[in-house]
Amino acid sequence: MAANAAMAVALVVTDLGVVTVETAARGFLFCWYLATALWAVFALEYTGRGPVMTRRRTAVVVGIAPLTGGVSIGLGITGVDNATVSLLVIPLQVTVISLSAFGVVLVARSGVTYDDLPLGTVAVLSNVIDVDQGLLLATGILGITAVAFLVTQLRLGLFDSDPSTGHLARETLLDQMSESVILVDRRGQLLDVNDTAVETFGIERPIEHGQTLESVVGEVPNDATDGPITLETRAGKREFEWRHSDLTRRGDTVGRIHALRDVTERRTDEQRLSVLNRVLRHNLRNDLDAIRAYAETLTDDEEVDPGAAGEQIEETARGVAAIGDTVASAEQLLKRDGVDRQTVDLVELAQRVVSAQLEEHPDARGDVSGAADQIRTDPRVLETVLEELVENALKHADVDPSVEVVVSESDDGVTIRVRDNGPGIPEHERAVLLQGEETPLNHGSGLGLWLVYWGVKRLGGNLSFGTGSPRGSVVTVSVPSLEAA
Repeated sequence: MAANAAMAVALVVTDLGVVTVETAARGFLFCWYLATALWAVFALEYTGRGPVMTRRRTAVVVGIAPLTGGVSIGLGITGVDNATVSLLVIPLQVTVISLSAFGVVLVARSGVTYDDLPLGTVAVLSNVIDVDQGLLLATGILGITAVAFLVTQLRLGLFDSDPSTGHLARETLLDQMSESVILVDRRGQLLDVNDTAVETFGIERPIEHGQTLESVVGEVPNDATDGPITLETRAGKREFEWRHSDLTRRGDTVGRIHALRDVTERRTDEQRLSVLNRVLRHNLRNDLDAIRAYAETLTDDEEVDPGAAGEQIEETARGVAAIGDTVASAEQLLKRDGVDRQTVDLVELAQRVVSAQLEEHPDARGDVSGAADQIRTDPRVLETVLEELVENALKHADVDPSVEVVVSESDDGVTIRVRDNGPGIPEHERAVLLQGEETPLNHGSGLGLWLVYWGVKRLGGNLSFGTGSPRGSVVTVSVPSLEAA
């Protein structure tokens, strides 16, 4: 822009008669050569095409301008008309002009392919240059460029192949990947993203200038981070495996590629297999052993009350059946791909769930309070979560069972608090869920809370535990409003 301003000054001072036309023309020509070289450096750096523009390479490209301008002006001043000297100058002039035209092609391609160049800018620029001057300049550049392309094609066969096919194949492959792929430059600013990243994190195209990776995903792990990382997405909180690699060209680092694979469902499947393995090996075996022991006392021990033993067998069998029902609910909950986004009235849903559970527990009390706007979520999954929490609260209450469901709005959805007056959820049960993993020495006692955990995770929400006053427990479920598919 400084060189362009100098050219404008040269035209003004010529009109004012401050300097001669010849002197102004020489200054104009020198600045024009310099501007074209600077433009070429900008285009190469901006579009990422061609060699990496180090300081040394930049100095070489920009240095061609004063050399060409100086020699051309010197020939005009000295009046030398030598064919050999002219043949040496013409390649320099063609080089400068070709670099300028090449820069225009690169930036135009970037604007068309990646929507980086607003069309309004082109319309404004078209009004800056006089029509006659613009046509003359464009004709000269296009003529020299056409000759250069013709010579290159005849000598090197540059256009015998279609290089755009390779670019199209790479871009298509990138957009078809299930991973979110994000490309940043050396300063960590976003350059490009694939369709999966756009859908997952809600990135808007064209990418806003200066937008960073951290502003898009919320958190950037360091090289020491081990295991999946939880990120906020358009579908709520999801777990991702994060891989990255430097993007280099001829040994120079020009950016970094980040690939984020959503492993939420895979992690849930691993947890489910681990929990079911524990249930089969531990819970069911113990319950069946207890049933067998009670049955043996009925035949071997005449002093045992058959009624009491029968009640124990029946109660234990109901527990086994309940485990089977929970396993079936978990299978139904997790076997579907994705979530079914529907508009849901949380207050009405909570009232329906509480009423159904009170019919199953006629001696219990239940209440639903609060208010919230309708949200978009999966009603079946959310209803399963609420059913399990309310049933768990009423079933494990030792005296005068009661449950209260409080619904309230949050920044991105709703918050549901389920309060009871029972003995509370054991600390080790909470720890297992919050860690998301069972071990031989640290595991839960059933499947109910795991079903709640998996359902909340599928909805992209959060699950937390608290203690009621004066007793009981408070389970808090935060569920985001999911956008339409």
